[in-house]
Amino acid sequence: MKTRIALVIAILAGLTITGLNVVIVRGKISKLQSNLKEQTDSRLKAETDLVNANGNLERIASALDAAKTENRTLVAEAGVQAERIDSLSKAMTVVRQDLDRTKAELGRIPEHSGAEYGERVHTNQRTARTACRDGKRKERLGQDCSKVSTAL
Repeated sequence: MKTRIALVIAILAGLTITGLNVVIVRGKISKLQSNLKEQTDSRLKAETDLVNANGNLERIASALDAAKTENRTLVAEAGVQAERIDSLSKAMTVVRQDLDRTKAELGRIPEHSGAEYGERVHTNQRTARTACRDGKRKERLGQDCSKVSTAL
């Protein structure tokens, strides 16, 4: 009988330990399942974020390529404009030199207004007419009196 009691105690102890192990293992299993679910959700979210980031990266890369192309175009246009500025600057230098030369030439000619010039011509013609009428200074003026009278 002692063997039977020992056997029953051993069976009960085995069942108790098995029960406790099942409870402990079941807790661990549910904990592992919840951790696996969290990791799966996190992985799905990370993959979705990665797809979105790749889409953004592609858009940014295409915008960067467009900006580089526009930059090259603008740099080329700036080069053309710089050449144009140089040629116009050289042309302006030539025009300024011509202007300065013309001003210098005009500086040698006495300046007078049109009214002064007309008055001077009129006075000279009157003097010539008077000289031809009086017969004086005909030789000095070197004019033909017939032209003087018809000129006025």
